[in-house]
Amino acid sequence: MYKRIIIKILLNPATYAVFLAACSSDESTKQTSQIVAQVNGDEITVAQLKIELQKIKTKVNDPVQLSQKLITGLIDRQLLVQESLKLNLDRTPEVQEAITSAKAQVYAQAYIAKKLAKLPPPNDKEIQQFIGEHPQYFSQRKIFNTVDTVFENNVDQLDLHWLESEVTSLDLLRQLLDEKGIKYQTVNNRFSTDGLPLPLLDKIKNLKTGDLLFAHDTNKVIVKSISSIEPYSVQASQAEQIATHMLTDKRQQEYVAKEINRLKALAKVEVFETRAGSVASDSKKVVVQ
Repeated sequence: MYKRIIIKILLNPATYAVFLAACSSDESTKQTSQIVAQVNGDEITVAQLKIELQKIKTKVNDPVQLSQKLITGLIDRQLLVQESLKLNLDRTPEVQEAITSAKAQVYAQAYIAKKLAKLPPPNDKEIQQFIGEHPQYFSQRKIFNTVDTVFENNVDQLDLHWLESEVTSLDLLRQLLDEKGIKYQTVNNRFSTDGLPLPLLDKIKNLKTGDLLFAHDTNKVIVKSISSIEPYSVQASQAEQIATHMLTDKRQQEYVAKEINRLKALAKVEVFETRAGSVASDSKKVVVQ
């Protein structure tokens, strides 16, 4: 016997796209609680849809198509939620712990967002000073064209510390990998200095053609060989936008660190290292950064 699943789309996606564009941050309770769809009687609201929309970081070319995709995703998720509740999975310890962790993350982010909203934006003097002090982001910005050699990170086959200190050319790297029977892939790539953190900029600002850059995680190693370097300066208006964003981000990071230190100074914090260590040892793989 087949189960009956009832799904109602109560707001046309095209209408919703127009509606969403017209909504402001001061929407009334009635607007934010408007129902977009129903799944077996469970409501999916505009408020839920807006949360999903806020997760989209890239520019949207077709808001109607996006709204359709998001509504479909929310419907699919609600169907899975309903089946999960039928099996009482919400009562299992691992789900309860995950819910508690998620709530804590949401509360922490909400607190930080409320505090950061009160920070003043950088003024014109600060912006111009930042541009003058960091020409590598603006007038001296560069594009690095690279040949990337990618292979698996296997500590039994290769000592990465030795590799970074002793291998100085792409030919030598490939010769070494061939001798050890390590399979690798080669791909052409590029990156620019804009958007890179200052510590990394200081590391690469003197790179020349033929130099190597090493990057790795627990799974892959990427060795970038600089094939060419191109100047890539920006116009004044764009420089001001970039500087404003970077200064704002820097100010926010500094504020968060300061606020956490303030709260720590007022709190009683106890870390039971023995228990923490036992949890770590029970894990298959723990990466501490």
